[in-house]
Amino acid sequence: MGKVLLTASFAGIPRVMRLARALAEEGHAVHVIEWDRSGTLPPTELREGVLFLRYRKKSGFGLRSSFSMIRWLIFQFLHVIRFDYDIIQPRNLDSLVPVLLALWISRKRSRTSVVYDMSDFYAESYLPIPIIRLFVASLERFLVDKVDALLLVSPKQMLQLLKRPAPPIVMVYNFPDEAVQSTGEVEYDLYYAGTLGRDRCWELIQIIALASLAKLRLAIAGFGECEDFVKDISEKLENVIFLGRLGRKELLRKASRSRAIVSVHHPRSSQNYRIALPNKFLDAIKLRKPVIVARGTYIADIVRRYGIGVAIELGDLKSAVGEVLKAVSSEFPEEGFTSLESLFSWNESKKRYLSLISGLLGRSKKDIPVKP
Repeated sequence: MGKVLLTASFAGIPRVMRLARALAEEGHAVHVIEWDRSGTLPPTELREGVLFLRYRKKSGFGLRSSFSMIRWLIFQFLHVIRFDYDIIQPRNLDSLVPVLLALWISRKRSRTSVVYDMSDFYAESYLPIPIIRLFVASLERFLVDKVDALLLVSPKQMLQLLKRPAPPIVMVYNFPDEAVQSTGEVEYDLYYAGTLGRDRCWELIQIIALASLAKLRLAIAGFGECEDFVKDISEKLENVIFLGRLGRKELLRKASRSRAIVSVHHPRSSQNYRIALPNKFLDAIKLRKPVIVARGTYIADIVRRYGIGVAIELGDLKSAVGEVLKAVSSEFPEEGFTSLESLFSWNESKKRYLSLISGLLGRSKKDIPVKP
């Protein structure tokens, strides 16, 4: 058994919680350092066998969090300098940089394995200035070759790395592992849950317009820079319900009481959106709900192949309304959902992940096999 540290720049990220629980169930000592942006959670907490250590700084999102982000980087750096771990699993570049820097400075790198959880390619997620984006993209690709293993959420992420990196690669899909109990009652026609970032405002306007034109009830759950914007619209339109930020179980419960789930990302906004396997898309598969996606994305290809929903052309409201109405009124074959649940199964991802961790703890780094 080993001592493992995971990081998260938000509190309660489902992927991080899922992986931490899996490690704890195996008997590992698991710590999670996370950024509590509400500033309301306890600084330390033991839950489900996992010790949470929190950077408690109330903060907004996007540019509003810039100064707090610097402190978050320092918080992680000092923690790694101070404490020893067998394995550290930073999530995204804002954790990878301080973790590797701290390990190199403290000369712990030779005895601490680093598993990089690349949930998003950082340059495509948060950096609008091209020259900065180019530099950060090059930095992330360089550092990926310095870690001991790489976790990906979508096989298409390999396109962002340009070449196959040196470390072992393990696919860990964000397929839900929670049991969902639904009364079978339908509260909403359409359901959207996700981060309401500034870069999502245009898509959100399109979704709201589609729901209004089709005369459908739309529920929106989430938080972020566009939160007040969505809340204001929900107060003016009777068919739009803003649910705010919900816990993971409540998110799934609300999703189970909808007719269709919206997982729309504009393919031209970011390569991350073109290649993503969003949580809400995987939730739709788990719940056997038809899913509405945007054409030109990886998930649109999956929807067409397995017949589990519809793909719409963002910006073409006239044609999209018909597709949305089809999603909420048609029957979609069970076989497609079953095949995809098997493909993206959390149990299989968990086995691959725990096998990787076991290998890192039990053998020298050069002996660890690649697990694509």
